Amino acid sequence: DILNYPGGIITTSSEILVSDSRNARIVGFDPSGRVTRMIGDGVLSAPRGLAVVTDGMLIADPGLRKVLRLDMEGRKTGEFGTDWVLPWDVATDGTLIFVADVSANEVAVLDDTGQRVERIALQTPPRYLSFRDGKLHIVH
Repeated sequence: DILNYPGGIITTSSEILVSDSRNARIVGFDPSGRVTRMIGDGVLSAPRGLAVVTDGMLIADPGLRKVLRLDMEGRKTGEFGTDWVLPWDVATDGTLIFVADVSANEVAVLDDTGQRVERIALQTPPRYLSFRDGKLHIVH
């Protein structure tokens, strides 16, 4: 088996990228399902949620208690860390970054430098996020 506890999935124009949480990496597949690459070895701990950004991807990694920014070759180009315990998922509208922390009943809203600009309070912990059709979607 290639994946051990897959957590997040994103697509590019030519590839499907899946977070392989228990193997501490991101696995790339072509549209037919063949493995194209594995990235993040030595950088990631327990990657979960993924989001595509113009210069790469964002990865919510609860093992590190951070959100990392990697380029599409897997090199770390930044990281966002606040008071998260379990940052579980990440989404973006292209300007703002939304982070679901399952240890808190909130979604943190960050600017593109990683500074917290807002907090969306919730009744229950958020599990999954997506930004589509101009709107943030939160699954509890």
